[in-house]
Amino acid sequence: MPRRPTEPLCVKGSSQGFNELRNARASRSMHQYSHVDSGVETQRPRLAAGHGEVTESCQQGAKPSGTDGCEANLRGGPPTASPGGLHAMKPIDPYNRWHWIGLLAVLWYSIFGGLFFTLGAPFGRAPVYPTDHNRFFTFWSLVYLNEWLFAALVLVCVRKSRAGFESIGLLRPQLRATIWLAIVLVGLAMAFTAAPQGVRLSLATEAQRQSFAWTHGERVFLLVVACLTAPFCEEVMYRGFLLAFLRSVIGLRLAILLQGLLFGYQHAVLGGWRGGPGAAIFGLLIAPLAIMRGDLRAAMAVHFLVDAAMLAGAVFGP
Repeated sequence: MPRRPTEPLCVKGSSQGFNELRNARASRSMHQYSHVDSGVETQRPRLAAGHGEVTESCQQGAKPSGTDGCEANLRGGPPTASPGGLHAMKPIDPYNRWHWIGLLAVLWYSIFGGLFFTLGAPFGRAPVYPTDHNRFFTFWSLVYLNEWLFAALVLVCVRKSRAGFESIGLLRPQLRATIWLAIVLVGLAMAFTAAPQGVRLSLATEAQRQSFAWTHGERVFLLVVACLTAPFCEEVMYRGFLLAFLRSVIGLRLAILLQGLLFGYQHAVLGGWRGGPGAAIFGLLIAPLAIMRGDLRAAMAVHFLVDAAMLAGAVFGP
């Protein structure tokens, strides 16, 4: 039988011929594997019944094929990247005790309003808006301190579980997007201070008018704390942690539906039924964006713009 052209002839008793044969075989084996030590991607050939040879593209240390992070492709085509690249949002372990603590924190915040500890409008309770405008700074400071506290608790649980903030889509913000959002914030602050003082809100309740910003300073304060707190804290809790937890238990579609309903219910608890349906619809629409992008940055930016537009409408509207 003729020898293979890629292998040197091994002469009996010759250590040099044996070493050349071993090196040639090792060289051929190395071509079958493409490995990046940084943990980016590993490709290995395998056989699939009825489909011939395919390649499996997985993140290093990822779960076996068939789970999030691994995609099988026909050899010759580029590996399919999961949405959001290497830091794509993924289901988190539903059996981790820290994840259950985080879930209880989100449920408490959604059902009882967190520190407000109220059943709210769904159970016939009055909204938490104050009837005295002198409580403006106290009320809104408590509202957003409440959000930061429960969002921080969720982040602590994620860190303790060693799931990584990337698993819930929390990544470092992009510089360009941060600059544009800062420009929008400064522009709105200047517009708010140029508008006449007072409150309009002709369609709002008396409690809502009393709790809204009347003076220029109150408007800038509410603009800053609302547009920096709600987009971050609410996206981390609902589109980040809650969505990642629920999709590992009930699947992605039901997880999107349930987190949207809880998001709307939380707004109904604190603000009355008027704010509930709109918040629920927003939660249902923004969740697919976070999933497609693989992180929360786009969802936070949209949330920021929506809250800023609502404040502008309240200031300049009827």
